[in-house]
Amino acid sequence: MGYESRLYVIDKCEHESLKHDGKFWGQVIASFDLSRIDEEPLEKFLSYPQTDCYIFAGDRGEVSTDMYGEPIREMPLEDAIEILEDAEIKEHYRRYLPCIGMLKGFHKKDWGNLVVLHYGY
Repeated sequence: MGYESRLYVIDKCEHESLKHDGKFWGQVIASFDLSRIDEEPLEKFLSYPQTDCYIFAGDRGEVSTDMYGEPIREMPLEDAIEILEDAEIKEHYRRYLPCIGMLKGFHKKDWGNLVVLHYGY
């Protein structure tokens, strides 16, 4: 099994009225299960700061930590694409290209504050 990665694309809602326990609400727009990825892209994802958002993650409800109890990491959309493109160049993995395609399909101007979260499951 091992450490598995899921990316959430969220619209970060930084309104005080949506704040709960000191965290802003992150509206989940899409998610992609990468399953188990290479160590290098995983380390890059985990190098980003902890998000100041909470999301609703299926049966877990409202969460701000991943399934391992680790903080959910937040990065700009462009950075997530770059990490995955670099990983694909170094070693093909069948989940990289579909995820890259999904991420590239988002146009930031169409959203309020689009970011990507890394979530371990």
